[in-house]
Amino acid sequence: MKSLEKDLQEIIDECRLEIGCPGMIARIETGEFTWNGISGTLSSTDVDRGFYICSLSKTYTAIAIMKLVEQGQIELGNQLSDFFDEIAPFENVTVRQLLNHSGHIPDYVHFEDYLDQVNAFPQAPWSRKTISTRARQAGFVDSSEITSYYSNTGYMFLYQILEKITGKKFSKAIKDLVIDPLELRHTYVATEIDREWSLIPAYEPNFTEFDGDIRSQYHPDWCATGVLVSNVREVCFLYRKLLERSILSNASMTEMLDGKETPFWLGQAKALYNGKLGNGLGIKICETFPLGPFFGHGGDCPGYSIWAGHLDVSNGNSITSCIVCNSTIEFPPTDVWIKLIERIVR
Repeated sequence: MKSLEKDLQEIIDECRLEIGCPGMIARIETGEFTWNGISGTLSSTDVDRGFYICSLSKTYTAIAIMKLVEQGQIELGNQLSDFFDEIAPFENVTVRQLLNHSGHIPDYVHFEDYLDQVNAFPQAPWSRKTISTRARQAGFVDSSEITSYYSNTGYMFLYQILEKITGKKFSKAIKDLVIDPLELRHTYVATEIDREWSLIPAYEPNFTEFDGDIRSQYHPDWCATGVLVSNVREVCFLYRKLLERSILSNASMTEMLDGKETPFWLGQAKALYNGKLGNGLGIKICETFPLGPFFGHGGDCPGYSIWAGHLDVSNGNSITSCIVCNSTIEFPPTDVWIKLIERIVR
């Protein structure tokens, strides 16, 4: 076991240097083995500290929506016009299409000035009304060659649907539907700038103050989808419980894991293994991954880049993982994850 831990540590140390991020935390859980790897400027005390989980938050949003489906308050076939009066031209887009990114709604992250505005005014996020107006003015993304187009704007609409149906703020709806039932003590929806420096340090080179540390500069509402804070332990716990079918019903999980093909590939173009991903309902699916089916999500936002999920390996065994880099990098750390998993299963 010591040899395995040593090898895993060497992997994240080498990968961190290759990627060029100051610090990295990796957590791996199997049925008989749990390992926390810390590299670079981070320390063992940071394992329990929080960070923005970025687009992993979409899995939590999808769980909350599916809970409302189970309660009969929402149907996956409901259209946006069922919830909003002024939503043209997207009035016929369904909840299911929002969840699996097949509605071809433009992604606000790709609006020409979005990233420039984030870098220039990190404390002053766009309003959701502004994003909705601009998306509706832009109209649908060309769907002639793709079946699925990843859209943060679509998840912003899900954010608003959750608030409308529950009559609660998004943060309270997620707390009631996901966080509290799972007894997640270190997970919450971020609504304010981290002026207390409570999160693990996070660096974006385009931010000008505090040597680029985003914590007291970046307002989480720039993620109009709603962004959660969690730590590697609780991220792994959620994905393990979800894929063990301990959170949602079997019927809900069947819907959630019905993947929609997407042109996004697992890892960088030259990664050792490239498996085509599908968009399920708030979760990425790779049934053809050589080491076993993988279910999870990647995420990146200013200061953090993350890859997490649950891998089914042979003989009913599984591996749950979460890897976070504390700086903005080009791709989520999928290559790091692949190398760690390969070492464990060999």
